[in-house]
Amino acid sequence: LFIFSILSNGSDDEVKRHSEYLIFSKNSDPLALWKTIEDKHLVTTTSTDARVIRNRALNEYGACKQGPFVSLFDHRSIFDLKYKAYVSQGNKEKDDEDVAIDFL
Repeated sequence: LFIFSILSNGSDDEVKRHSEYLIFSKNSDPLALWKTIEDKHLVTTTSTDARVIRNRALNEYGACKQGPFVSLFDHRSIFDLKYKAYVSQGNKEKDDEDVAIDFL
C-alpha cells in the first residue's frame, strides 16, 4: 500500500506493534491501516504513559486557535481532530455549547 511507503520509521514501528497489524497488512486493508495511523498520531507525543498522553491531548485542545493565515475550514478540521484526540484519551466529552465556545 502507498501509505506504508510514506510513513516514517517511527510511525512504521508503531503501526507494526498494533494488535491487528498482521490481519490488515495481509489483507491490504487501507481503511484499517488508516485508522491505526490516525489512532497513533492523534496526540503528538512519544510517551506511552496514559496520564502524559491525556494531559498532552488536553493542552493541545486548549491551545487550538485559528491563526491569522488559517482559513475557517482548515481551523475547523484541526479543531475537530484535537477534540477527537482529547476525548479519545479519556477526557470527559463536552456539550455542544462548550465545544462551540472553545472553537471561537
